Amino acid sequence: MRVQLKLAQVLLDRKMSQKELCELTGIRPATLSVIIRNNTDKINYRHLGIIMTQLEITDFNEIMELIDE
Repeated sequence: MRVQLKLAQVLLDRKMSQKELCELTGIRPATLSVIIRNNTDKINYRHLGIIMTQLEITDFNEIMELIDE
């Protein structure tokens, strides 16, 4: 099993760009790009908390899912 972030879909659903999320959160564009593309095995909990707070997400299931491989 692996964890997959659904941040790209969340942004699409909200019609929000990566740039807008960057401005909202203060997280560097390169860092957000890696997170959005699920191109990392690690995620900074602080970044995840900032993203969830700014997007008003309170349920981890809205932003991530477990994938059975």
